[in-house]
Amino acid sequence: MTDTQITQLLQASSEGDDQAINQLLTLVYGQLKVVARGRLGPMHHGQTLNTTALVNEAYLKMLGSGNDGYNDRKHFFAVAATAMRQIVIDNARKKLSQKRKGERSDQEIEQLGDGQSQPDTLLAIDAALEELKKTMPEEASVFECRYFVGFSTNETAEALDMPVRTVERRWSKARKALASKLERSS
Repeated sequence: MTDTQITQLLQASSEGDDQAINQLLTLVYGQLKVVARGRLGPMHHGQTLNTTALVNEAYLKMLGSGNDGYNDRKHFFAVAATAMRQIVIDNARKKLSQKRKGERSDQEIEQLGDGQSQPDTLLAIDAALEELKKTMPEEASVFECRYFVGFSTNETAEALDMPVRTVERRWSKARKALASKLERSS
């Protein structure tokens, strides 16, 4: 899959070609599943959201968002990352509301992101990330790609069209800022 193919399909889709978005999904489905698998980790007893469900729900969410088109590959994957994050957070909210007695995890932000975080911890991270977006939007985007989507540093750099070194700096700043926000909120 090349950036050119993806961009052409995105452009065709925005021009009203209904088949283009289906071709695009076929082209990127495997990559989206890898992203989802990285975020969710191995299935555990009681886990209801799997990689296929996450990718499918993200795709449906993206189709139903009324988005008239995506600018390029970067924009498409940024929207996919946001959709996956929202689905994971909604799933965490649902679990937490069913549990009604969620205990706050004391893990450091660096230890989170393995897909095993408690629902209340995910919600706290989501709230802190929304705050961070207001003051440090680039760092928030890097954190979203690394933590919620499970991208590596190189994948994040490619998705956000940033140098790897910039991604590393922003990842470090984002973790520190979020850890500080989480500490203040507990």
